[in-house]
Amino acid sequence: MSAFGFSLSFGDAPIDQLRFARLARWLTRRAKGGLQVVQSAYLCQVRAHFEPNSKALDSTDPNFFFEGWLSETEALESLLDVRGESLSDANLVARALEVRGIDALKLLRGSFALALFDPARRRLILARDALGVRTLFYRLSAHGIEVASEPMALVVADANPPELNEAFIAHQLALRAGIANQSGFKSVCELPPAHALILDFGQVPRLEKYWSAPIELDHGRSLDDYAVEYRERLHAAVGGCLRGVDRYALTLSGGMDSGSVVASLGGYAPAQCTLSYVFDDIPSADERAYAMASRDASSVPALQLPADELWPLRGGLSFPHSANVPIFNPYGLIKSAVNQAARDAGAQVVLTGTFGDHLFPAVHTWLEDALAQGQWGTAARALCADLAVERGRFWMSAGVRRAARRFLLSDRPKRFEPPWLTASALAHIDPYSLLLAGHAGHRRLATGLVAAQDCSGEAFFSEHEGLQWRNPFRDQRLVEFALRVPGHYAWRGGIKKAYARHAMRGKLPEFTRLRVRKTSLIDVYRRGVLHREAAFVKSIFEREGAIWRRFIQSDFVHAGRLGERHCESDEAVLWLTLCVEMWWARVLLEHQAAQELSQLQQLHVQRPEMPSS
Repeated sequence: MSAFGFSLSFGDAPIDQLRFARLARWLTRRAKGGLQVVQSAYLCQVRAHFEPNSKALDSTDPNFFFEGWLSETEALESLLDVRGESLSDANLVARALEVRGIDALKLLRGSFALALFDPARRRLILARDALGVRTLFYRLSAHGIEVASEPMALVVADANPPELNEAFIAHQLALRAGIANQSGFKSVCELPPAHALILDFGQVPRLEKYWSAPIELDHGRSLDDYAVEYRERLHAAVGGCLRGVDRYALTLSGGMDSGSVVASLGGYAPAQCTLSYVFDDIPSADERAYAMASRDASSVPALQLPADELWPLRGGLSFPHSANVPIFNPYGLIKSAVNQAARDAGAQVVLTGTFGDHLFPAVHTWLEDALAQGQWGTAARALCADLAVERGRFWMSAGVRRAARRFLLSDRPKRFEPPWLTASALAHIDPYSLLLAGHAGHRRLATGLVAAQDCSGEAFFSEHEGLQWRNPFRDQRLVEFALRVPGHYAWRGGIKKAYARHAMRGKLPEFTRLRVRKTSLIDVYRRGVLHREAAFVKSIFEREGAIWRRFIQSDFVHAGRLGERHCESDEAVLWLTLCVEMWWARVLLEHQAAQELSQLQQLHVQRPEMPSS
């Protein structure tokens, strides 16, 4: 199943069928394989299927909803004693919940959202995977609850105009931070990753967290030990993404992360192709040399996609963006080209190396970890290597600053108020919440709301285009391992991702594995936003009723549009502001269109038939 939604009445009032119809109609966008709708007075449900045969993967329990996939099922099969039986992921999870209750969630490994309604106990359980790859939104009222895989399904269900959640948007525009259990809409909540919502009729709903990121570091092991385990876990993560998949493609950017995914395919079904985008006119963004080296080391057919003309905002309002999320990818046209090429190759799923960087938050704590563990020689060698790499910027490097703050200064969180925000926007933000000290703050790079929103935003986009993007680096088992590795094994001798590079010896070409040249898409961004689409950008900021003025000071927007360096974050601030403005305009248009279509259909139903002549 690709998505689901339902309306559940608490029993004192029947469901508004027109309202539910609007919710269901929105989810047809993810129903490439068909839509199932079941309506009754007190429970109306819709299930959108990714492919025609995906109906067979549903649970046999009509009150259980599951969308996504499990990366491994051994723990569940052992719990239920069903090894060797052919059970869908949905049926496995439903039976585990029946046996173990919400404690069964601790055994789930994969990317999923689920809901279970128990009519006898008058209880509803909602749950979301540990890293937030899949999404689940809900809206509570005195009479019932509406649940959907996409927030816009709940927004268009309501005939009243949507209300902007200004606190949530202020956090998004600060540093892409989020607010747990909220969304961009006032009345719509997003279930946080690794949480379950338990709703017993007549009682206050409660949120329970069923998984937390590991805190303790795994000391006392060698670089070889970490490398071997990383290689094994990455191979298992790739296999988890390929469970039940017959045809898939891979993105191959030329970086070590995507190359490592391609190099970890041994023993699995062969891919249809690798997909790389190349730039003839923008050499600073072109990675073809590295991608070709990784391609030549594998037997997977390779496709190169010209991307010079796929700059951000090309096409204006038709540029790929979703009403579901306030922030979208500036390189959406490149993603669309990749999706089209993958579909043409017959792929169902695209594996990516995205979020590989999120596995290495410890690169910021390498010196801190070595000193805390008493490894003075390791610390001294790392300092010398870092001095050779950073030179004049040595004292500004993240690892040195963090260690100095912990051992010489106070490690208390710093007060941070983004200078680009207006006073009314700052009123929504705790100035101590945006910058977090210690390992806990850096763990959020891998397990926090920002990574979850980035990943789920890609899902909205790709699944509307008929594909699933799966990310081995968002595998829970791999993330748990990476967060336990001390920082001086992630940053070693001036080399970032040291143990991962060590793990890929003999599997990746040395040209890619030891790559030092950096490439960036920033010149692609500037080609679109600052030059080719400057007139469109101006029209967005000057449109009547623009909401950005509530949040962003105009001089920062002006500096960003002109490419000036008002502060380090100018270009990021400009893009985030553009995203929010385009998103809200689209939300209002989509809501209006949904209401007009609903009214037309209602008139069609009510119109009396003309007598036959």
